[in-house]
Amino acid sequence: SSEVCSSDLDLSIIDAAARKGKQTLSLQTDHANRLRITPDGKRAIVLDREIGVVVIIDTATRQVVKRLTMTGGESAEKIGLGDVTVTPDSSKAYVNITTAQLAQARRDKGEHYIAEIDLRTLALTRRFPTGDMSDSLAWVPR
Repeated sequence: SSEVCSSDLDLSIIDAAARKGKQTLSLQTDHANRLRITPDGKRAIVLDREIGVVVIIDTATRQVVKRLTMTGGESAEKIGLGDVTVTPDSSKAYVNITTAQLAQARRDKGEHYIAEIDLRTLALTRRFPTGDMSDSLAWVPR
C-alpha cells in the first residue's frame, strides 16, 4: 500500500481518477492547517498555523516560491493563522491573523488583522485590523 503523506510536514498531490498519491512535497511546516488553490490554478497557498507562516507554491513546478512569516505586536506570544481566501482574479490572497495566544485571544490584547498578500509580487501589502479574533474568510463578489 502506498502512503499519501509521510508526515505532517508534507503536501500530497493525489490523482483522483486513479485514487492514489501521485507526488509528495515536503513543505517543512510545523502544522499545515489550510490549503487554497487560486482560481487560475497557478498557486497553492498553505497556512502553517503553529509558526505563522504562509507557504506559496507554484503548481506548475510544484515548488515553494515564497514563505511569508506573519508578525504581530510586541506583546504577541504566538501568531495564529485562521483561514485564507483568494480574489476571483487570483491577484490577492487574504489571511486572518490572531497574535494573542489562541486560547486567550478574546481576552488578551493581541493584534487581530487580515493580511493582504499580492500573489504577483508575493509580498504582504496591507493589514486590515479586525478588532476581534476571526477564524474564517470568504470572498463575496459585489
